[in-house]
Amino acid sequence: MNRIIFALVASAAMSAALTTARAADLEAAAPHGLFGSLMGSYTLKANEDWQIFPDGYFGPDPLDEAGLGDGGLFRGLIGYRWSNWDAAVGLQYGKFSSGDPSDPLEPTGNLSARMWALDAQLGYNTMMGDAALRLAGGLRYADWNNDVDAYGDRINHDFSGLGPMLRADLSKPFGDRTTLETGAGVGVLFGKIKTNATSGWNCADCTNDNTTALVLEGNLGLGFNLGAARAVAGWQAQWWDGVNVNYTDISGAGDNDGKSGHLLTGPYLEVKF
Repeated sequence: MNRIIFALVASAAMSAALTTARAADLEAAAPHGLFGSLMGSYTLKANEDWQIFPDGYFGPDPLDEAGLGDGGLFRGLIGYRWSNWDAAVGLQYGKFSSGDPSDPLEPTGNLSARMWALDAQLGYNTMMGDAALRLAGGLRYADWNNDVDAYGDRINHDFSGLGPMLRADLSKPFGDRTTLETGAGVGVLFGKIKTNATSGWNCADCTNDNTTALVLEGNLGLGFNLGAARAVAGWQAQWWDGVNVNYTDISGAGDNDGKSGHLLTGPYLEVKF
């Protein structure tokens, strides 16, 4: 019995020593210092859940649901890592063309948009087997300019909000020089949608609507090691819920209604260093 107990204790001690040594090796091999990434994505026309409605609107939807056209999305991240921890700043910018008209007979009632977002992140880096995992949390500020062109008038629904964000990114070796790159994130932004219009449009009754926006994002790609850098090609998607009104009142009364969101999805290219 003593031999068995001794063997179990020795085995546990050996396992703990190997685990500690492996963790020390991983920590020693982990890259410290500056890191970052640059990403560009072509976004496709995706969802259509917004529309205009005219003066005297009371019945069923008289016009078509519409949304954004295609566009471009750009994101950069720069940070500094020490031990397993890091701090980083991320900036994202997007510009999206006009989609299909909400009133196809004119045709008019087109929606376009511009956006930018700023992240302040604190990250933790660890290993899952042979895969590198980064977990990050922090604050995000985002601004959306939703522009409506209807019957010669220009109406703007401008969203701005601030709130917490979380993100996880995984890089797993896949062959000698390739990696599987995947990530997912979520954010909640507390803000307002402010409506304004061109000088010839009566906006005396326009209101600023409080809103809580939900942001979901994810990506999947294949990475190719290029020495100190890595090139990644894949597909990304972002869902920004509650950053625009659902119905734009083009009567001049400013009686907008509901909330809508934007789906930004398409292929992307990224360089990580």
